[in-house]
Amino acid sequence: MSEITEIGHRIKLFGERKFKSVAELSRKLHYKNRQQIYDYISGKSYPGGELLIKLAKLGCDINWLLLGEEKFIVKERRVDYFGYSEDDINKKLAEHFIGHMNRLENEIKELKEEMFKLRDKASNNSNEKAKVKK
Repeated sequence: MSEITEIGHRIKLFGERKFKSVAELSRKLHYKNRQQIYDYISGKSYPGGELLIKLAKLGCDINWLLLGEEKFIVKERRVDYFGYSEDDINKKLAEHFIGHMNRLENEIKELKEEMFKLRDKASNNSNEKAKVKK
């Protein structure tokens, strides 16, 4: 088997193992025409840098893909949210969390103010009842 055919075979294996099908891999690569991925698989085309980057972002071990050296095909990434980096996700989560905390703090402040008003009103009612009894 030639080197380019072996790489194509490994692209196929990666697609099947990570996404259950080559067609799904093609969708994940945002290919409008599935023939593009089949050209790589059949050995008609050699994967360039752009495809290798996309495959790496999807979790493919590029050393394994090109050289067949690694023992695993799919690297599990801690975060894979449609092209956002882990730092971007952490920043968005922090902003979201801070927003919720600020809203909760405001609600607590409003509840405390309402509680004090009710306490003062109850205290005034008690004082008025005590004056009426005298």
